[in-house]
Amino acid sequence: MPIGGIGVVPFSFPFLVYFYLPIDTWTLNAHPGLNVDVKHALSDSFIIQIIDPLQIDGAGYPVSGRLRILSPKLGTISIVFRDSQNMDFKLNSGNEVPVVWSSLMNLLSSDDTPDWQKGAAFACFLISCLITETDSVLDTIFLIEQNEDTIISEGRVTFEGDEFPDAPPSGISKKGSSHLSFTDMSGDSKAGPGDDFTWTYYNMWDASSGMLSIGAVYLVNYLRNVEVTNGVGNITSIGFPSSDGGGVVYDYVTRHKISSESPHAIEYTITFNGGFTVVFEK
Repeated sequence: MPIGGIGVVPFSFPFLVYFYLPIDTWTLNAHPGLNVDVKHALSDSFIIQIIDPLQIDGAGYPVSGRLRILSPKLGTISIVFRDSQNMDFKLNSGNEVPVVWSSLMNLLSSDDTPDWQKGAAFACFLISCLITETDSVLDTIFLIEQNEDTIISEGRVTFEGDEFPDAPPSGISKKGSSHLSFTDMSGDSKAGPGDDFTWTYYNMWDASSGMLSIGAVYLVNYLRNVEVTNGVGNITSIGFPSSDGGGVVYDYVTRHKISSESPHAIEYTITFNGGFTVVFEK
């Protein structure tokens, strides 16, 4: 869905995320701030704070929790998530404005939307992007476990991107690729705990999501704790924690949202720079 004029959004989000495997629910925990520098979208920069932890359902929607946006220009904006589709926006001590998730893009693109509501809608969009990025880390962990032999023998696993059925956007190749490589930091000649991994994207287009990726993501200090009971090993925690400089680090990774219909065009672009730590726990 087009988002008018969003342009480029650099991120920096150093907070902790937990995934509870049995109930398929995400928790984004509170942190002093998520610093966001918004270019071309809004004439303001602001800080997003998670005041009450955000519970995220399996579909990727916040079902509870509270955000606060500190804007030098607009004031203090509060967002309270009531369920997976409904939330309330409030500016300073004003009245709450009910909003549904499906209306966020319309709020962003409408000239009639007050700037503070656009800021709130944009913050929700950024949280949605963060949830997607965190979800991709879990997918990466599965790929590491499934392709360990190939990663060890060849040093990386290569994935081909989807091919544009006709002409791609200007300057973009018709078919890209991505590499998942590893550095044996543990020195045990295995792709496992203590090692570093890197995603390198070369015009990698995923037709199902419409996203085309360029750049590198570093996954540092892989954690995998296993509890053995009656001879059976069960993973109790897995991810890239904050200890020993670990985490998920973006080096100006660009994600282009590409229209699905011809002529293919870039609807909006997000650039990630910075990182977060993530641990999935059972």
